Amino acid sequence: MYDMSEHRHRFAVWTAARAAQRGLLGGSNAVMQGGVERSGIREFISSDASASMNSADEFDLLHRTWCRRAIEAMQVGGAPEATYGRAAKLIAIYIKTMVVMQDPDSDLSRIAHPPVDGFLLDGLRSDSRFSSSSRRLWRSAKRWTRFDETTYFEVIESFRAEGLDRPAFWAIERYWTPTGHG
Repeated sequence: MYDMSEHRHRFAVWTAARAAQRGLLGGSNAVMQGGVERSGIREFISSDASASMNSADEFDLLHRTWCRRAIEAMQVGGAPEATYGRAAKLIAIYIKTMVVMQDPDSDLSRIAHPPVDGFLLDGLRSDSRFSSSSRRLWRSAKRWTRFDETTYFEVIESFRAEGLDRPAFWAIERYWTPTGHG
């Protein structure tokens, strides 16, 4: 049945695919859609569990599962160089489109990881109020498209250490612009 839920899902898949596929060999919209579909994120968002998600640790565990499934689906689908960074961007944009933009005050909206990319990292590292260790990490981190799981979570933990997950993680995007910084 085609209803508003399906309509929003299709738009969210498209926005997520467009955000994560740039430069990915074999990363067609269909391959990226397969990543979303097989990750389990859609089912989670439509379940009661998403309404009561308020633990960052619990979210991180689910995030790892969703991204691992998405990577596998993208690789099997024809994008052998799919990485954790790309899967994380796919999941983040899907959640942003499906949940954050609809209900920014929900528990899931407050704890879901933001979309990490070069524009966000540039904006953050240009702010001298952050610690030199975080700014150094944001400067030296490989490009988000090449993040492995360890590097990705180092970046997420640095955001948390700087308080950028409060009052809501999505608000970190004040450091992001569509044209970058500088």
